[in-house]
Amino acid sequence: MSDTVYNFDPDIFTIRVQKPERITRSQILKAIGCKHLSLEKVLTDGGNYFLFTYDTHPHLDGEDRPEGADWAQHSVNVHQLNHMRLDEWISEGSDMVKAMEG
Repeated sequence: MSDTVYNFDPDIFTIRVQKPERITRSQILKAIGCKHLSLEKVLTDGGNYFLFTYDTHPHLDGEDRPEGADWAQHSVNVHQLNHMRLDEWISEGSDMVKAMEG
């Protein structure tokens, strides 16, 4: 099967190709607006995914962490950022922040 179209009237038949919106991790995090949230890409043999991490003390480990420090992770199973719309990313991250702070 060919992708070529023959004998069409360009006044009736038009094709508009829309480029996917370029999304960055910084855009997502800025829109969510939580200083405790980060977003990282995880590379595995089975494929890539993204990981939101909520951490109130990201630079402290083990015994140095305060007793009340909050930490959680939420994975989003897409291979690239533009596989979801910006509003979907914001919703995923905001829901996590609400769950941690609420």
